[in-house]
Amino acid sequence: VGLGVVGALRALAWSRGNLPGLAVMSFHLVAALSDLCCAACALPLFLEGTTGRWAARGAAGPTVTLVFAMSIVDVSVLVTYLFVAAPRPLPPGPKSTIDLMEAAIGAWEFVLIASVSLEAALAAATWRGFKGV
Repeated sequence: VGLGVVGALRALAWSRGNLPGLAVMSFHLVAALSDLCCAACALPLFLEGTTGRWAARGAAGPTVTLVFAMSIVDVSVLVTYLFVAAPRPLPPGPKSTIDLMEAAIGAWEFVLIASVSLEAALAAATWRGFKGV
C-alpha cells in the first residue's frame, strides 16, 4: 500500500507540473521502476501467505533476492542523487520559510526518501516471510 501511495504522489506531482530537473529525471525513473518491481514481486507473498502456491513453487528465494536487490538499487539512487543534485536557486525578492525549505528539499526528494524507506521495510518483511517458509 505504501509504495502505491508513493507512486500516486509521483503521479500527482507530475500532473501538477512539478517535475524534477532533467539531470535527475533518470534517478526518479529508476526509483519508480524499483518500487514497481518490489511491489509486484512481493505481492504473492502477502496475498497467499507462507503456505500458499508462492511458497510451494519455491519462489521464496528469488522473491527475497529481487526485493533485496531492488532495495539496494533504490538506496544507491538516493545516495547518488544526494551527491549529484544541486539546490534550486531562489527567485529574487523576499523569501518565506516555505520558499527556503522548498529550495533545499522538494516533493520529489521526499518521495525518493519515502521510496527508500518503504522498500527497506518491504525487504525486511519479505525476509521474515522467507524465514517462515
